[in-house]
Amino acid sequence: MKIKFETIGFENLEALRSEQTREQINKMRELEIVVVEPSNRGEVVKWDDIDNPTEDRTLLRAIEQDRDVRVNQNTCMADRPNLCILTIIDEKIERIEFYEGHDALECTCDLKSLRLMKYKLPYTYSERCGFINESYLKGVIEND
Repeated sequence: MKIKFETIGFENLEALRSEQTREQINKMRELEIVVVEPSNRGEVVKWDDIDNPTEDRTLLRAIEQDRDVRVNQNTCMADRPNLCILTIIDEKIERIEFYEGHDALECTCDLKSLRLMKYKLPYTYSERCGFINESYLKGVIEND
């Protein structure tokens, strides 16, 4: 089992320009999403649900728009730069975490695949602890 995390909107703890963020998103769009929306009768999330070109409030568009204002236009903003962490298992996106916040980043959206829903997983990121690593997640899944 191959597990990796991809962060959208950041690289090496630095907020990216909107064009670089779009490149990250386009690269991830090559992968299949297998996460489900719990409030939508368990239907698999589609790319347009999180990256809709006609709706700037979808998760990934919100990050891209934030980077346009915050980084490209060099605008000082009151809130923290939002981000998204994708958990990729065997080349499929199995978890999507969206973080935003004013005083601290908090996970405000956590979508999981049916396989991962049965586990009580910690958030991949916290400002206090940083990032969990792939080994931890692999251990949880393989020791089930």
